[in-house]
Amino acid sequence: MPGDVELAQLQATIDRLRSEVEGQRRAMRTRAVIEQAKGVLAERLGCSPEDAFGRLVQLSQGGNRKLVDIAAELLGVAVPPDAADHIPVVMAPGSVSAPSEHSEQPPTGPASAQAPRPEELGPGFAARYHLAAAALGSADTPDEVAALPPR
Repeated sequence: MPGDVELAQLQATIDRLRSEVEGQRRAMRTRAVIEQAKGVLAERLGCSPEDAFGRLVQLSQGGNRKLVDIAAELLGVAVPPDAADHIPVVMAPGSVSAPSEHSEQPPTGPASAQAPRPEELGPGFAARYHLAAAALGSADTPDEVAALPPR
């Protein structure tokens, strides 16, 4: 049976490994956003991906901001969420008065209210969209999504 010293060492190892795993998960969530931003910047500036990454780092350090936030903002400007994804807001299951396949009438009533278009949601929306998409793409379970810190 391990003594107190050995238990303390084991607990320290467990804590360190948990921290490392969380760091790796965080890196996975942000890597796709940063890689996409590097590609956009390299294409727009006509430079290598390494030079584009260097530019992102300069912007991050110059503004004392996280690299992933800079990358997400760049993507938000270069690749805004598609307005074609604009769908009606459903108020409750079965409450949408959607037209039938053969009807040319638009939906009516309160359930046919449209969600705001991405461009109506303010400048930070597109950046948050790309960060959320990356987080959702890297989560293995709904619990991991629920545990994500708010931004």
